[in-house]
Amino acid sequence: MVKRQEKEVFFTTEGVWGGLVSVFSSLLCRGCGAEGGYLCERCKKYILRGFQPREILYMEEAACAEEKEAARELEKIFQRAEFLGFRDELLGEMVEEYKYQAVRGMGRVIGEMVYEMYFKELLREEARERKGGRGCSEVILVPMATNRRHVRERGFDHMKLVAKGVERKARGRVRVVPLLERAKDTVQVGASDKVREAQAKGAVRVNPKFLEGETGEFSEEVRRVRVVLLDDVWTTGASMKEAGRVLREAGVERLNGLVIVKNRRGASPVIRGGEMGE
Repeated sequence: MVKRQEKEVFFTTEGVWGGLVSVFSSLLCRGCGAEGGYLCERCKKYILRGFQPREILYMEEAACAEEKEAARELEKIFQRAEFLGFRDELLGEMVEEYKYQAVRGMGRVIGEMVYEMYFKELLREEARERKGGRGCSEVILVPMATNRRHVRERGFDHMKLVAKGVERKARGRVRVVPLLERAKDTVQVGASDKVREAQAKGAVRVNPKFLEGETGEFSEEVRRVRVVLLDDVWTTGASMKEAGRVLREAGVERLNGLVIVKNRRGASPVIRGGEMGE
């Protein structure tokens, strides 16, 4: 791992310091330290070798009754709910640096990895299903709606940039559509599980641009597609479950949940660069 000096980063509403951090952040591979980019081809191949997405709450991990109930709750919302890595692994460290130190250029790299680790196979699955007359007409990627104050502080919407990285890599086979928008700006970092659940209620809503007339539901076009809701970090899943519920109630029928990294069971969240986070 590359040794990086931790330093406090101060943000302004214009995102000036966030931009400076991105510009002056050394373009060294976060895995091996090689020059030329945030993640070299060798380390990308290492991460992808034999990789398979994992269920967010798989039964080997759901040891207590509360977690089993949470798993059943997820199944009611998502057809599939998966994550790509743990927060203390290389991918998780990159997400932390990107999110809390506003290293803007890392968003595209993370998006490309999300495509390779998840969407590449999903698109193959959908193609096979379409041949059998069962597949969806399109795959839509919905980034989690970000706290608006944090967008101003960073100078960019970190989830939209990751989603755009996926879209570019997919070359037209995945379309980013902002079906969600922020209804209230809450900060969940450091909050207890109960507080997180309470804060998540009503935090996001459907973007009215995509609703049909007075029905309060999505168009038939949205109903026919595979929708993937993307979030960066899973701690308790309160935000993810609430956003999924909102999409379901508006008429999304084929909904997958995808989280880039997840905290290990029983482990405290890793927080770097201050208390800014969702």
